Amino acid sequence: RLGQQSAALAAQADAAKKAGDTALTTRLSDELERNLRDYNHKQEEVSRAVDRRRNAVLAPLTAKVTATFPAYAAERKFDAIADAGGELLFVSPSAPSTADATLDFIKWYNARPASQ
Repeated sequence: RLGQQSAALAAQADAAKKAGDTALTTRLSDELERNLRDYNHKQEEVSRAVDRRRNAVLAPLTAKVTATFPAYAAERKFDAIADAGGELLFVSPSAPSTADATLDFIKWYNARPASQ
């Protein structure tokens, strides 16, 4: 709706500019700028609300999954394991460098009994 309203204002501003009506052009341009600020503000509000909701919903799950990292690392004999922004990185004596263990962890996690 705001997009349609802004498009209509832009068309009116163009027509006023072509007609040489600077007062109307200025008023419409100001209104377009206000619409853009309102749109950006609403977009930021929605983004913050989505982030808050995502965090509220995912925090318990993330805590539960993260709590299993030590058991997974011990079972796989990793020296260290870390969540690096969506990738599980591990260091093992048999691996000369850090490697991604995400898929293996998911399989391991899903194979556990539901009560754990």
